[in-house]
Amino acid sequence: MTEHRLAVLLRDAVLRGSHPEDDGLAELCEPWRAGVEGVVAFTGHAVVCLHGPEPAARLDSALARLGPAGYEPGRGGATDARVVVALAGAGRVDSLDLVLGAAGTGRAPEHLVDAKGLDHPRAHLAASWRSDTQVLVDRRDPDAALVTRSVGIGGLAEVSIEVAPASRGRGRARDLLGEARGLVAVDDVVLAAVAPGNAASLRAAWSAGFRPVAAVQLWSSGVA
Repeated sequence: MTEHRLAVLLRDAVLRGSHPEDDGLAELCEPWRAGVEGVVAFTGHAVVCLHGPEPAARLDSALARLGPAGYEPGRGGATDARVVVALAGAGRVDSLDLVLGAAGTGRAPEHLVDAKGLDHPRAHLAASWRSDTQVLVDRRDPDAALVTRSVGIGGLAEVSIEVAPASRGRGRARDLLGEARGLVAVDDVVLAAVAPGNAASLRAAWSAGFRPVAAVQLWSSGVA
């Protein structure tokens, strides 16, 4: 099966430091998951994933809201709030996140263990935008932290973490994110989407070897 265009671009950015050309363009792709659309913005280049007929016309119509003095699509226009709202329509819009990536290590996690059946808001959030979500906890203290591993942007592995307030400030997020890299083979990548204002999570991800490569904005399309 052919890899999704975003998987190719993100893998090149993370593993080889090779980014799309800074051409100010927005290229169209099919979404990687039914019912979810979105835009992934690299430096000077955006990839917009839309369902349904005439996606180019939909995007052109949304970008027209920026007016004649608007931005080029690949330089911020495709993630402009007016464009996203126009494309999402009545759909639910997720937050604008920074996409960080790291190479997998292929090492079996030391402390992360599967927590099948665990009912947690973080797991529900991950599953609402991603596929095949697995929930893991720290076996030393299952209530201290939760990690999710899903099939995320472009079909690549994506992780998220939540640390209980009483367990923060001890490097647990950094350590568990580092372990989560072991859930992915050494020749592949793992992603993490973090809110730009979440300084604590950004520091933890950076310390665990994740580096910023793009921005992502998702919305529900209502199209299966």
